[in-house]
Amino acid sequence: MATAVLRASACCIEIHKRLHMFETGVDDVRLCLHIGVGCGEISILQVGGIVPPETHIPRIEYLISGAPLEQISIAEPLAKNGETCLSPQAWELVKDCVIEGRPLEDRMDFHLLLRMDESKYTFPTIKYATQLYDTRIENCFKLDQLNITRRFIPGRSICRMNFCNISVIFINGSGLDVMSSNGPSQAQELMSSVQKVCYAHEGTLNKFLIDDKGMLFLLVFGLPPLVHPDDPARAVLASMELVQVFKRLELVGRFGVTTGRSYCGVCGSAKRMEYTVLGDCVNLSARLMANAPPLGVLTDEETSRHSTGEIDFKPLAPIKVKGKTNPISIFQPTLREAAMAVGAALTTASYAHSHGSGKLCGSECRWVALQGITADRKIRFPWYAAPSTDSACERSSFLFPFSSTDSNCPLHRKLAPCSYGPVIYCEDNLLDGSTLNSKDAMATSKLKVQSLCSIQKWPPNMKVAEMLGSPFSKALHAPDQVVGASTPTPRMKAPANSPFAEGGLVVIEGANGRVLGSAQLAAETGLGKIELAEHIATHCALQPLGDEHRPGKSTRMAVELIRSLVGVYRTSNPATPADDAQALEKLMPAQYASSIDQLKRLLAHETLEDTAATLEVALKVIISLLAGLKNKSGILVVLQFEQGTSLFEKTAKDDLAIFWRFTSELSILIAKERSISGLVLVREARYDQQCVKDAAAAGTLLTLKGLNEEHILEYMANYLGIPEEAVPPPLRRFVSQVTMGNPLYIRETLDQLSEENVLKVKPGTSATLIGALEKIDISAWNHTAMVGGTVCNIESLDPIEAHKARVLQVFLGVLHKHVVGFRRAHEVR
Repeated sequence: MATAVLRASACCIEIHKRLHMFETGVDDVRLCLHIGVGCGEISILQVGGIVPPETHIPRIEYLISGAPLEQISIAEPLAKNGETCLSPQAWELVKDCVIEGRPLEDRMDFHLLLRMDESKYTFPTIKYATQLYDTRIENCFKLDQLNITRRFIPGRSICRMNFCNISVIFINGSGLDVMSSNGPSQAQELMSSVQKVCYAHEGTLNKFLIDDKGMLFLLVFGLPPLVHPDDPARAVLASMELVQVFKRLELVGRFGVTTGRSYCGVCGSAKRMEYTVLGDCVNLSARLMANAPPLGVLTDEETSRHSTGEIDFKPLAPIKVKGKTNPISIFQPTLREAAMAVGAALTTASYAHSHGSGKLCGSECRWVALQGITADRKIRFPWYAAPSTDSACERSSFLFPFSSTDSNCPLHRKLAPCSYGPVIYCEDNLLDGSTLNSKDAMATSKLKVQSLCSIQKWPPNMKVAEMLGSPFSKALHAPDQVVGASTPTPRMKAPANSPFAEGGLVVIEGANGRVLGSAQLAAETGLGKIELAEHIATHCALQPLGDEHRPGKSTRMAVELIRSLVGVYRTSNPATPADDAQALEKLMPAQYASSIDQLKRLLAHETLEDTAATLEVALKVIISLLAGLKNKSGILVVLQFEQGTSLFEKTAKDDLAIFWRFTSELSILIAKERSISGLVLVREARYDQQCVKDAAAAGTLLTLKGLNEEHILEYMANYLGIPEEAVPPPLRRFVSQVTMGNPLYIRETLDQLSEENVLKVKPGTSATLIGALEKIDISAWNHTAMVGGTVCNIESLDPIEAHKARVLQVFLGVLHKHVVGFRRAHEVR
């Protein structure tokens, strides 16, 4: 120990000689040092063990604690700039070999180190002896131990060094004493929880350490290969989830979130290097963390501007921070509340009035709907609100009942239009450059539906019209439909053998990902699933409610489906308790009565002892309650799973398993009862799943692909609100080439051209091109799904595959112009 302290003392003196008042070359800024030295036994814990999304190797973090850390927490502040302070324990071991500096009047037991006693030791002699007996090389990990070393270092991002747009979270935690009896277990729980949240949002845990100021975490979002267009939102949502982690563990955490361009790469020498992030954005994150209240999150303006609409940002008073001349604008993030009234609304209208027929079974049938409505009873789909984000996946379910006053009505045995819905999903694509400047989300959503679903020769529309019994009608999509009001155009009954008449299952999937060489790019989004779902729901007079799902909430689907079913029962029986837990207890099937306490805890979002077992019980209860509605209502259940901007399927593995588990049970129930219909929306259907097999066998599996040339023209005309012949041919060719027929990309391209004043539209008459389309800088459209999403796809590839993508683009142009923009941007780097 004495030799170690002697070497440390000599090292401190040499560090001061070489680095104190070091000129950084930036605005006359100099590096100042003050150092504390302690010694003694330490405890080393290996904590974590969660597998990051981009690898299969669990990630372990070192946690060091003990008396030396407590000593330096006192010694370091006692030293002024250019000084080194030794603890009493360290001083006792080297006092005969060094020269003491000025005395510390406030702490006479601590000592300042002035220099080595060169009559006994010099730095060169100590260095030589250290190197002579250095055995670290012999103890290094060997190549065959690579899987062990990977547990302690970042993944393949370590081979990349460049400037990237990243979002950074600095976390300061306090209240954890690893030397206490339960300290190690609490440290493991904290680290594994932080890793789970970080990895669920596909971020990187870059640093973790414990010092005199407590625990410090550095999380980074946007490091290759984990690059997403919505990384700022992912960082904020992760911070808000981590607040709950610290609260659950009765610890104090402070969070600072910033976004900006920073250096991401290796720093250090060949002997010791570290993958890190450096830049003003990183420094500012630490400053915001220091100013955050306990269990509070502060963000900078850049993060607030680039986050998606699920988050509201409350401006706070600007603050002064070290290193900044002017005050910094700061914001407090909160989750956005639902934009619509969520609750039950009984609406009655005669079936005859809605369908142009007389009374059935000698009595009048009534619409009973649990709706998302405004105070003046106007219908609002959840995606009418500002787009929300889910960093890992979006999963949704909405349930639609139909009720009659006559128990013998044949419609009890046939599916009829009906409604209820908790919907968790808000947009087909979270990054939609065509909605960024939208001032009326409802009008924008309806324009999307009308523009796409009015293309009657588009194969998916033709199939949907065949199942519904009539083509798309704009009259049914009036901007302000009122609950219970009649519609200008009667809704036609679905034909016999249709899944919307006799019960059945419809599956709508987007196109598979594009293959580039041996690389698989992520599946495209924005191909029209949401538009078709709204078309079907509106045609059937179905109106959903809204809610969000975020990573780490695998119980969300079960909770919302239970609440949905309870709401349906409540509309048909007003005596059902208003409290969902009490209502569930009343409705609980007898065979599952013993599990009511588990489900109550599930509804209250409390920590569950056995989540998997509780979810299994919840699924059985949901199916049983659904089956119980067969004599009261025809039911349409709509389920959606969308992976959002996440790059790795395993990020949403648990949620996806729950989703397919429920669709399988739903498929079995539909085949058995034939009074229930289902609509399943997925980005990519899994053909080993029962619901997909059933839909394929029934001919109700719809695969959405890009529009062809004819449909692109019609879609452009619909979206711009002009005749087809008024679309300029150069614009048509440009859009067709750039967008590959993706409706979302078409909207984004048209809106970007309008935003840049290249395209002038006179509604109802004409569109005029002002500038040359060849001069458009598509690389500047990185806020769109078309460009930003493609760039992120390429960045997420293995470095060799990413290089192949760029080379193939140069010679073959296989990814079209929006990747040319990426190539230009990459060359600038």
